[in-house]
Amino acid sequence: MLSLIHQQAFESESWLSATALSWLKNPGLNPLLGTQEFPFDLLEKQAAQRLKSYPPERREALLKALEKQYTASGIDFRAAGVDLLADERSVVVTTAHQPNWLGGPSYWLHKMLSTVALARAMQAACPAYRWIPVYWMGSEDHDLEELGVCEVNGRRLEWPGPRGPYAFGRLEVPSMEDTLDLLRESLGEAPLAEHVIGLVRESYREGQSVAEATRRLAHSLLGRGGWLDQVNPLDTPLLVVDGDDVDLKSLLGSVWEDQVTHPGLAADLVEQAQKEWEQRSGSRVDFRVRDLPFFVLDGKKRVRPDQNSDLELFRSADWVNFSPGAALRPLYQESVLPGVAWLGGGAEQGYWAMLQPLFERYGVDMPLRFLRPSLTTLTKSDWLSWQAMGWKEVDLGRNGQVLLDEWLNHRMQERAHPLPEWLSQSETIQSRVEEILNPVRKALVESDASLGPALGAAAHRIQQELERLAQMDRKSFRKKHRNTLDEAGHLLERIRPGGQPIERKEGMWNVLALGGASFLGDALDLLSPVEFDGTNGNPWHRTAVLTEGLDPNR
Repeated sequence: MLSLIHQQAFESESWLSATALSWLKNPGLNPLLGTQEFPFDLLEKQAAQRLKSYPPERREALLKALEKQYTASGIDFRAAGVDLLADERSVVVTTAHQPNWLGGPSYWLHKMLSTVALARAMQAACPAYRWIPVYWMGSEDHDLEELGVCEVNGRRLEWPGPRGPYAFGRLEVPSMEDTLDLLRESLGEAPLAEHVIGLVRESYREGQSVAEATRRLAHSLLGRGGWLDQVNPLDTPLLVVDGDDVDLKSLLGSVWEDQVTHPGLAADLVEQAQKEWEQRSGSRVDFRVRDLPFFVLDGKKRVRPDQNSDLELFRSADWVNFSPGAALRPLYQESVLPGVAWLGGGAEQGYWAMLQPLFERYGVDMPLRFLRPSLTTLTKSDWLSWQAMGWKEVDLGRNGQVLLDEWLNHRMQERAHPLPEWLSQSETIQSRVEEILNPVRKALVESDASLGPALGAAAHRIQQELERLAQMDRKSFRKKHRNTLDEAGHLLERIRPGGQPIERKEGMWNVLALGGASFLGDALDLLSPVEFDGTNGNPWHRTAVLTEGLDPNR
């Protein structure tokens, strides 16, 4: 189970970008700003508006596409709950992410859990609509340097297949035996390690596409009958939509045609939005849009269009070879879905805010956007190590180097004969030397003013020697406690690698092997966007301690 030990609002997080901080403080962007209650009424109004603009034939096309996608993944689409979308009252709460290898960093899972939590809360508060959580899978992303690695207990498990400018979701899963062996070694003696191994083996079937495997993984965790459903039954399970679908892409043929025939259109609209944002907020969103804001899919390869033959290839294949870039992907996503709310990270919020003119041009309702909560999970052993250092819950959000320096200073002052505190800083040493030499200066200068410079030089030498002695003492003391400091440094790096939350680097497999299905149930509550800091409209970054959980097959 997970036990919450600390939470702090995003605004106090040092790792947030200037763009994300601007978003948090902008009442036109942050729906939580200025309220202590979650705005259920805003989402209900948004649902009514979206259903008026969402054509029935689009819902039918979405259903058919999902039936095809789930069947190709080896999942019964009816049992998965795809039919829930057939209800004309059904609306969607969405998050989006690429199909990282083995799920990638654990915030992939956290984003989906937050989406499920928001949909569940909306269902309870506004039952007139059917609220369905959706993971929109950007399976055409080709950045293998980012997508092709998952870390488990600090060990990198890398994509074992071909590398190149490939649409990652289209690649076939290779033999998994070596990867499973590495995963088993990385998990060590975790009590549910073999259940995790079985989940990965069942999800990543050799010969299936990475996109199909990722759907199977998400479904096994958060879909109907999955791990979460077994401990916290889901009325509306998570559904996975892959945008790399010829039928879904064909729904927006007029949009793609407009972009092809008007190069620079999207770039101009976004540039204007960037200028307006900079004038209002004082910060600029680093978001560059090319004149042709899409890619060409040539089989499994994804490349930039730079020849007329590429563009003709689009038309001849009913847009199946069209792959939207960052500027068009949200528009495509929300055109296909009856979307009401969308959850994303700080960088995503920044560029989404620049896309309003594109949505307006094509008459698509932009959903309400929420910054997703964040979760750091500590193992019980790491939490005990943290406490053994004398650190408290409130220290979890502080700078690691500052904590180490404070620990060292505290131990140095605990000695039987510690150095005076004024020896800890150059400013205080200089002040004390001046204080000691002041009577000498008065006597010498009154006797002979020419001795003043010599006294100044002597004072400087004394200060330097005192600083050198203090540094030597500190170096000696640090050497004596090197093992403790090294272990503490490793602990800090595990909890906040590079000063950022561990969810942005470490994969989900260790916590699943320790906590099992009960981890998902507890994390669902801790990652709910409905709970936030009502004083400033910030989502929470929460830290919890994990103890061993339930066997998901029990």
